[in-house]
Amino acid sequence: VVQGAGEGRAAVLRIEYDIINIDSTAGVRIPLNSVDGSRFQKLAFRVKGHALSSSYFFVGLKAGQGDQARSSLAYVENVGAEWQDVEIPLTEFELLSLNPLTEVAIFFGDSRDRRTRPKQGELFIREFHLKH
Repeated sequence: VVQGAGEGRAAVLRIEYDIINIDSTAGVRIPLNSVDGSRFQKLAFRVKGHALSSSYFFVGLKAGQGDQARSSLAYVENVGAEWQDVEIPLTEFELLSLNPLTEVAIFFGDSRDRRTRPKQGELFIREFHLKH
């Protein structure tokens, strides 16, 4: 977390990545403390990249616990160097249940999708929340 790097000098999550191996990924996982996502429609946040960074990344959402835990991915693309709003419909994650939501992940470099090049850069994210 970087203090004063966001709009209005707010704190932001700064993710810096440098992927060396071709089939590797890099990113961050954020626990959600088993929030009930069933009454929400979207995952929303503000994001900006760096001029030399990838304009694509993945957002993962994990629901359930133990043997019932499942994860699903969504793409975020066309991220520029200015702050922008991102809203991902929760239906895009293809999860059977949204209760409980246990984790959100941001990552880069999935070998199944070559669009996530270059494999190094930084991304700034703020105001993660669920929307109705």
